[in-house]
Amino acid sequence: CFNCTGPKHRAAECTSKMSCYFCSRRHHTSICTDQQPKGESVMSLVDDGKVIYPVVVVKVGGIECRALLDSGASSCYASAKLLDMLGKQPTEIKPKKVVMLMASTTAKMEIYKSTVSSKSGDYNLEVNLTKVNRGELLSLENPRYEQLMKTYSHLKGVEMDDIDTKPLLPVHVILGAGVFARIKTDTRPQIGNQGEPVAERTKLGWIILSPGEEIDTT
Repeated sequence: CFNCTGPKHRAAECTSKMSCYFCSRRHHTSICTDQQPKGESVMSLVDDGKVIYPVVVVKVGGIECRALLDSGASSCYASAKLLDMLGKQPTEIKPKKVVMLMASTTAKMEIYKSTVSSKSGDYNLEVNLTKVNRGELLSLENPRYEQLMKTYSHLKGVEMDDIDTKPLLPVHVILGAGVFARIKTDTRPQIGNQGEPVAERTKLGWIILSPGEEIDTT
């Protein structure tokens, strides 16, 4: 399914009510060619109307980049730019039939076995990354973590690895549900009042995200 990335049904049979964050059409955000958000996000908004996605700084084969934690994705993805920089050959090439409403096509999916590490290097995991032929997977608005931690007292003690000040931040990796389950820790999430952002510590580092019962960026 190219809408929710589930492996056992087609997009026409997909029961997910989610749609693309950027264009609101029925496909996964990671394959959208439109970088401008249209419509309301599927995630709850913080007080100033901005969406905060669970993004963490990681190293893939020693190259530092940002990874989006997407519990709604069944696979992991990486941009062509990142994989080209690694200079690796795919460990597997899978032909995959993509069925759309009016037609179907067969695409070759390149799979790369890679090591994803925390920025500090104290945690590593092996991940199969599916190549997406784009320079970057997403470009997200900078949440200004330093300002968030000054604004919300319940975020005291959170240590974010991302200190970039650019208005838009590129994301080159999407880590799916399987990885998200593996990197969770026993640390209690830091939750403030209703509608305020939530911080959670993972084995790859701290994340701050918009409030909600479930992380879902489908």
